[in-house]
Amino acid sequence: MNFDSKIAYCTNVHPGIDLAGVKANLLTFTLAVRQSLLDSGDWQPDEQLGVGLWLADSAAREVLEGDNLRELADWLQTKHLLPFTFNGFPQSNFHQPVVKHRVYEPTWWQAERFEYTRRLIQILDGMLPPGQIGSISTLPISWSSPQPTHDQKKQAASYFKQIAIELDRLMQSSHREIVLAIEPEPGCAITDGPSMRAFFDEFLLDDSHQEIVRRHITVCHDVCHAAVMQESQTQEIKSYRERGIRIGKVQVSSAIEVNWGNMDATERNIAFLHLSRFAEDRYLHQTTVVKAKGGPCVLHEDLPALIEATRAPGLLQGVWRVHFHVPIFYEKAGPLGTTQNDIRECIHTLSTKALAAPVSGHSQAIASFTGHLEVETYAWSVLPESHRGASLAEDIATELRYLKRLVEKKVFPQPDKSVH
Repeated sequence: MNFDSKIAYCTNVHPGIDLAGVKANLLTFTLAVRQSLLDSGDWQPDEQLGVGLWLADSAAREVLEGDNLRELADWLQTKHLLPFTFNGFPQSNFHQPVVKHRVYEPTWWQAERFEYTRRLIQILDGMLPPGQIGSISTLPISWSSPQPTHDQKKQAASYFKQIAIELDRLMQSSHREIVLAIEPEPGCAITDGPSMRAFFDEFLLDDSHQEIVRRHITVCHDVCHAAVMQESQTQEIKSYRERGIRIGKVQVSSAIEVNWGNMDATERNIAFLHLSRFAEDRYLHQTTVVKAKGGPCVLHEDLPALIEATRAPGLLQGVWRVHFHVPIFYEKAGPLGTTQNDIRECIHTLSTKALAAPVSGHSQAIASFTGHLEVETYAWSVLPESHRGASLAEDIATELRYLKRLVEKKVFPQPDKSVH
């Protein structure tokens, strides 16, 4: 690769909203993931395993009490775990029975979101070894219904700018570079690449703090989200660079894709029944429908409602893409396809020389991509049983093996369990 990549998996796959729960997850799962990677030879004994740490606000507050931060940082270091990136998108319980739209609360025009993010910055600064760049992904302002007003977007932008100024002061005082990465998501106030760039142009790059904002306020490019919105991975990544917008983190994830036009009526009925098993109640599964090549991309808010409204599956045409984070090593999920090729395209695009060049619109030479790659398959617990392995730790390790070998341009055979 032409960038110095760091690979992690996101711990939002594990439940736990207090510090005790975070520690238990790291002991039970993360260390088992690392051991599996050591056993297979994909990680070396002295090689750190990247951890995309998720701390609910309640856990973040606990970490900042007494000596908890120092003790947790020291323990992570002794276990060869490197928390170089945080997921600051879900602020509260991400594993309650029904999450759906609650994950978008509080919004970015509310002070609670601003203060939570500041706590994460303080924690990340206290955990990162010297010389390491840190990243924190965050939600794209809010859900889109109701659509935020101009004043609400302006307030959100004001908070983002305050974060940028604080991060710049931190960098000047301690030489610690941390970036905040806004994550476009289908159906949100910032739903895709074009709306992300429009928000930068209209609200973030409109005053004298442009240079500081360009350095510290970045994009979290989620491969699954871009795929669901039927976007070209290559074009989106290049567009950010051309506009002088850094990519602070890439979340490596895969969506469900169903090409109904490639099936006969019987195959469509079978695929539809299989897809219905993914229509679960915890998370929102936004789905786009393109009925004909080159036709409009229509976004549906949630898969269960779309399944319920479909009366004649055997007559379906076009392509559906579903926001359901399936394991990244899946080429297929039974009779359903996945957007795994988008992951390959994304990694290939990031490795090109043009993307390794410094970002424009800045007086200093600053990389357009931090190199942070985070596997974010948070949906293991709601996958249909037949798609889960015997061990969550081993499944996560298989994803990390796949990504590392892909980054290193090594051949990775498709696991047999990817097809059920």
